[in-house]
Amino acid sequence: MMRLVQKLIKMIMKGVNQYGAHVNIIKLPIVPKVIKMKNKTILSEEFLKSINNTYTHLIAHHSTGFDNPETKDWDNIDIYHRSFRMNWNIMVRPETAYLKLKKKIELQGNIIKVGNSYYPKDQVLEFYKRASVLMGEELYLGQYVSTYIKNTKIETPWNAIGYTLGIERAGGKLVVRYGRKLNIRQAHCYQEGMNSHGIGLLIVGNYDKAAPDGELWRFAIKVVREIKNARKGLIVLGHREVKGVKKTCPGELFNMKQFREDLKIRRK
Repeated sequence: MMRLVQKLIKMIMKGVNQYGAHVNIIKLPIVPKVIKMKNKTILSEEFLKSINNTYTHLIAHHSTGFDNPETKDWDNIDIYHRSFRMNWNIMVRPETAYLKLKKKIELQGNIIKVGNSYYPKDQVLEFYKRASVLMGEELYLGQYVSTYIKNTKIETPWNAIGYTLGIERAGGKLVVRYGRKLNIRQAHCYQEGMNSHGIGLLIVGNYDKAAPDGELWRFAIKVVREIKNARKGLIVLGHREVKGVKKTCPGELFNMKQFREDLKIRRK
């Protein structure tokens, strides 16, 4: 039986019927396999999934400096937020004053009080090492850390950059940078409780001095649209539009009204 089946298969393949007569073989067209392609997103799937219903707003920010297309400005902002700061400057202390204070601090315990917070000894030592030379050495000598903090309004380091994510040009191309995880409190706008329910987007560049170019504008629109698709009903505001904020952020030349209008338009 098996041999008969094999013989019939060979005859059919040759275009011959069981009587030896040739027949026309109808060749069916090959239907290509349909592969469903996932729409490629700019933002990572992990980030989009982390956006929960707690977040009701997205707040757009800009930076005080221009975006250098060849460098990673985001990294410098990250370092700034995680440093002791005063008057927008990272503190740097003269080596001589630092060495004198180092001896005093090393006599204390491993945890030292700074204002109302407690910090590891090595972090406080780093603070003195980087404290501002503009205040003069005399002010620091013999002072306790908490008194120094109180008198000079030093901002203590944050555990991460304040923004949720950012957009910048690095290596000549536009990229997205990720900051604070959404499962911890943000640190980009305390007014109206936005640090609790606002996603902070930093668009690197000073838009008081120059308007964002077309490429950057379209890229930002795509990024924010992806966030809005992941969190329906999200309200998009510029930092200056939050009640109580006395800044131009994200810049006088960053048109938030037009930005929101463009979010609604889907170009092919």
